[in-house]
Amino acid sequence: MMYKLLENGLIHSDFNEFNLIIGNDDKLTMIDFPQMVSRFHINADFYFNRDVECIKTFFKRRFGFEASIDITLENVACKNRLDRDLKASGFIKKELKNDINDVDFLVILLCFLIMNYLGRLSEK
Repeated sequence: MMYKLLENGLIHSDFNEFNLIIGNDDKLTMIDFPQMVSRFHINADFYFNRDVECIKTFFKRRFGFEASIDITLENVACKNRLDRDLKASGFIKKELKNDINDVDFLVILLCFLIMNYLGRLSEK
């Protein structure tokens, strides 16, 4: 799962046994995504290594299994940029060529609404 996330430009950032559900059909489901960050986040190594250590510690403590996980940010190619699509923390804004206009529009709209609200306050 961690590998698939990395391939898609994402790091879970809270990957542990509490965020994995095993269904009756033995299918594994990952939950709790709000803290997910881009693999290009300035602290990506920290978040990813913490995720790896959490899972390794759980399996060692619970099952006595010590995994030799050889997965790093550097050895997993990024095939898709879901971090951009999801606007995960740490994605690079200048990569959003088409979306920047949307962001700029929202900032302008927000400024207009604030100015309009302040103008109404000053009339009272």
